Amino acid sequence: MKKIPFKNYIYLILIVAFTVFITVVVANLYKESKRVESDFYQFANTITNKEFDVYVTEYPDSIIYIYDKYSSEYKEFESELKEKIETLYLKNNLIYMDKRELSKKFVNNIKENYNTDFKYNNKPIILILSDKEIINIIEIDPTTSIDSVNLEAFE
Repeated sequence: MKKIPFKNYIYLILIVAFTVFITVVVANLYKESKRVESDFYQFANTITNKEFDVYVTEYPDSIIYIYDKYSSEYKEFESELKEKIETLYLKNNLIYMDKRELSKKFVNNIKENYNTDFKYNNKPIILILSDKEIINIIEIDPTTSIDSVNLEAFE
């Protein structure tokens, strides 16, 4: 019987490891390509961190919704919020910011420029701005009712 050299076992292990690595990378790319943006994200206007200050200057009364545009965890709440915004004719005041684009610099900028204790912890947040001032920060959790979102500054 012929003895198999040890280096062949090493080659086999490397080939299997490389194959597993490539499979994981391709699977993640496929999964990423199949992600669907939330209906609420598609409904709202969007801005980035860099556009925030300019936007607030142009539109001093705004509703800023911050969350992951690919998440469907708060789909029911977003649907109710969308309905409330349409009922109050506030669509032009609504802005969506994708949480994955938030930077520490942006969060610090909000804290400093708007004198608020703004924190972001992977839950949806609504910032209510009136006259370029943040008058309310609403952190949404699974039990939050749409009735607790007070939009009286716009009524």
